[in-house]
Amino acid sequence: MFYPFLEIENLESFTNVFNFPPNNWELKKKKFKDKYLNLSWIENDKWKTKNITKLKINQEFELNNKEIKKITTTKNFKLISLTDELIDQNLNQLPIINKESLTKNPSWRASIGLKLGNARTSYQGEIYPFPEKGNTLSLCPFLKFSKVNIKNYLIFLNLEKNPHNRKCKLNIYESDGKKLIKSDIIYSNKINVINLDNINFDFENSFLIVKTENIIGVPLYLSYSSLDNSLSLEHTHPPGSFSLLGDKKKIQYLIKKNFENL
Repeated sequence: MFYPFLEIENLESFTNVFNFPPNNWELKKKKFKDKYLNLSWIENDKWKTKNITKLKINQEFELNNKEIKKITTTKNFKLISLTDELIDQNLNQLPIINKESLTKNPSWRASIGLKLGNARTSYQGEIYPFPEKGNTLSLCPFLKFSKVNIKNYLIFLNLEKNPHNRKCKLNIYESDGKKLIKSDIIYSNKINVINLDNINFDFENSFLIVKTENIIGVPLYLSYSSLDNSLSLEHTHPPGSFSLLGDKKKIQYLIKKNFENL
């Protein structure tokens, strides 16, 4: 698994990485040890990796814009990882890292967030390389639309093993699934930032449906106001995860099937 470093214009970014578990009942103590902390990005059609430090047991480390710039000035998507061994500096594909996570409920995670003035927002998460086939369906009720002072963005994170940027498409619909509000080109292995402020959308009585073509990723929804330094960052779960009973994979399939003609 990897931990993304969000870089959004006008905001400060941080990712806090922890070498201790998110719960105390799944841990296999014999596997819990010091880890290498790494930063990876695409450069010259390779995955380039730089070891930052060795993180001891129960230690945490914050990577922010200042620390990142000491390592690289690239604008490409940056990934953080914790590994038992050092990673090769130049690879044709991302390595398999922590294939068997020490915890599953939840997975071993980092705090991934943004800052504006004295405001700070984050979510606990991780990202795995996605297959190059598939699509994402996201139902979003989280945005804070207003006629003044609040900016809204969809941040679509994609990670794939191969170090290239595939061109794909993202469509945004109103909640009835009939009205196409916005269509954008997005890319693999990138933080895709889509401005939602100028869309024709009845935010008081509806919500957004986001659907991608030939790309899978993590949708994040960002709202912020520079006037009062307020921030909100939320991510959606796959629609099938909202079910309480039954086969969640089948439920997810049926939900996507219902939206496949969008």
